[in-house]
Amino acid sequence: MEAFVTHRKRLNTPDLHEGNPLDMEMVGYARFIDILAAGKANRFLFRGNESTLHPEFEKFVDIALKKQIAPVIETCGVMLEPSLDFINEKGIPVVLKLYSPRFYPEGEYQTVLNTVRSVLANKVSRLGLLVVCDDLDSPPENAVELLSEFPLEDVTFRLLKPDDLNQLRTFATWLLPRLRDLRLNG
Repeated sequence: MEAFVTHRKRLNTPDLHEGNPLDMEMVGYARFIDILAAGKANRFLFRGNESTLHPEFEKFVDIALKKQIAPVIETCGVMLEPSLDFINEKGIPVVLKLYSPRFYPEGEYQTVLNTVRSVLANKVSRLGLLVVCDDLDSPPENAVELLSEFPLEDVTFRLLKPDDLNQLRTFATWLLPRLRDLRLNG
């Protein structure tokens, strides 16, 4: 299950969602959590363009935790320090959406690396990586570099708008040897 809680953003990325209202309201979110609890769900993905920018982010997370439902926070990694501290304090799992370096303003990619270091140093939170590939002709070398420095077990590639099957084959040809080199599964 997923809850898309906000359209607020920190980056202009190829997978942005525009919408109204800007943020999910508390009443709708509380109902969503009640439905998950009734269905005995124990986890869900807390999503948004940048989910940590929801004005009631901490309250939303606490509501889920009180019902014994663990949110997994999806983030672009360029989050505000209080949100990162809150995530680390609560030991909440994180999925980092990693984009091509061209989507990060100058200096912001270093912020992403600092976020990764902070979550991994916490040793309570678990970190997964979602590599968002918008241009299959330009493979995500930054993901390979990040995985070389931080060996993560949970890695997913999201391919946006492949033009044709040959483009997918070329991407797979680039990816497979790197996965073996990094000893990743999945």
